[in-house]
Amino acid sequence: MSADHDRYTVFVDHLGGAVLDLDSYYFDRSALPPHERSRLNYDEPAAIDAALLVEHLARFGRGEPVSKPIYAFSTHERVGVETVFPAPIVIVEGLSRRRNRTISRQPSR
Repeated sequence: MSADHDRYTVFVDHLGGAVLDLDSYYFDRSALPPHERSRLNYDEPAAIDAALLVEHLARFGRGEPVSKPIYAFSTHERVGVETVFPAPIVIVEGLSRRRNRTISRQPSR
């Protein structure tokens, strides 16, 4: 996690909010051999499962909790989930959120 993520977490914990970090939404690459996983470009917006993030934001809008993936960078795979509950403040943290049209079109409330 980034230093920004830690700052956001402290901020929203104090005010009652949630953080969805894009790093958690990388596609699971466990089906690929390890040597192929390391050759993928993880900096391009297509590396992020934007559809799942948008679904999670919609669930928050309905007041429902989400199962945010836990992503292991060392193996390029999802290794579990973390339950995140809806909150009045939701921060979507990550550098590529503005470059990904699916994510950047989501309304702010």
